[in-house]
Amino acid sequence: MMAVLAAGIFVAQMLNFPIGGGTTGHLIGAALATVLLGPWAAMLIITVILIVQGLVFGDGGITALGLNVLNMAIVAPLVTYGALRLFGERYRLVGIPLAAWASVFVAATVCASELALSYSISGGAYGIDGVLAFPSMMGFHLLIGIGEAAITSGVVLFLAKVSPGMLKTPMAAKV
Repeated sequence: MMAVLAAGIFVAQMLNFPIGGGTTGHLIGAALATVLLGPWAAMLIITVILIVQGLVFGDGGITALGLNVLNMAIVAPLVTYGALRLFGERYRLVGIPLAAWASVFVAATVCASELALSYSISGGAYGIDGVLAFPSMMGFHLLIGIGEAAITSGVVLFLAKVSPGMLKTPMAAKV
């Protein structure tokens, strides 16, 4: 299941949308992986995806791999996990789309912070000025997060209908 999920998320992540400051935005898939398999498996899946994208396709690059892993493979699953715990099982139908949206938005906010900090520390040689980084990253990812929420919710609702056992895996049950 991890491999099939990773393959689907890999394809979704390869669809990049150019946004301001020379950066791109894309779906992350960490929320779906966290809902189905739990946060630790989600971290592993997203890390492997980012390594393959960086090494084989040059997407994200090697020099950005560490921060990409931090933002998308650690922050996004932990935000999803925390939001789902906050909403609990009773409000899971509301919690899943909000957790998916928050995972993208918070990861993008952390990324904007890193870009702005890099720009500031390097005297403008690296990164992106915070005046551009924050509105472009957060503004576009606010919308991308809505797409992530819709896709994650749609997949979970579909699986609940056709294969409810997939939503009762030991790892997913702990979320």
